[in-house]
Amino acid sequence: MREITRKWHNDVITAYQTSMFQDLVYPNHITSESVKVFSLENKDGELLEPLRGYLASKEINGSDNVDFTIDCIKKWSSVYQGGNMWSALPSYLEACRDVLKLDKLDCWEKYRAWEDCAKYGGFRVMHKEFCIVCEFPEKLQADVNGRPHCATGPSHRWKTGFELYHLNGVRVPKWLVMTPAHEIDVNLALSEKNADVQREIIRKIGAQRFLVETKAKELDNFIDQTGFSYRLLNMKIGNNINRKYLYFEHASLKGVWYAKPVPPECRTALHARAWILGLIEREHLSKDIDDAKIIECLPDKVA
Repeated sequence: MREITRKWHNDVITAYQTSMFQDLVYPNHITSESVKVFSLENKDGELLEPLRGYLASKEINGSDNVDFTIDCIKKWSSVYQGGNMWSALPSYLEACRDVLKLDKLDCWEKYRAWEDCAKYGGFRVMHKEFCIVCEFPEKLQADVNGRPHCATGPSHRWKTGFELYHLNGVRVPKWLVMTPAHEIDVNLALSEKNADVQREIIRKIGAQRFLVETKAKELDNFIDQTGFSYRLLNMKIGNNINRKYLYFEHASLKGVWYAKPVPPECRTALHARAWILGLIEREHLSKDIDDAKIIECLPDKVA
């Protein structure tokens, strides 16, 4: 198994050198020619979508080893640790020791190495045959709540030139930060599958402009027992394609909005909300629905 994995790493380097593979494995992500470790990211630091990752593995190994290659990619994160960038767990554990005074437990001596790595090192890859440790970034910006955030450039930047972009604690693509709000196509919000990234797109372009430029037409609205309002909207995307979306405000962030796509069979905002929560299957949306039973199943609190 180890020989197959080593061959896989070597084949990645070989494939990287071909022009066909240039945009799949970016040269800055080859951290060591001797270890031959790589990351399936593009030049902006964005993870490749599963299909491209699949095609990349197929190009590397051929059809016989695709499943094995994808399995290796999935398990790669098991040797990846965040160091000083993953401070939540060390903070929690050390509070138990230093604040709650649980310092008599016999686990702290074993924990010391992890604590030191969290204080003095960045991201790391741990393997029984090698270890890769990342330096601290030369730039690190956060908002007043301590979340990674920079509205004018990368929130993280390392000496190698590798960068990460965040808005309000959400990792976002580079274009969202660097493109002026008035130049962003509102349809990008509707096509975005990640709810947190979509929220930041709408936040940047403005909720009102988003509704106007998508020619949003309200079909129905619903206020749940917690007082939150949901609007079923018909919006136009692309070449005048009509789609239904449930539009609602973030439960704890005032003025931040989501637009969740829902099936065309949704006739009311309540049904759309129930479908998003998994309370009703799509095939039942076109049938008679007992709204009272759905309301009984809605959560008492909205997170």
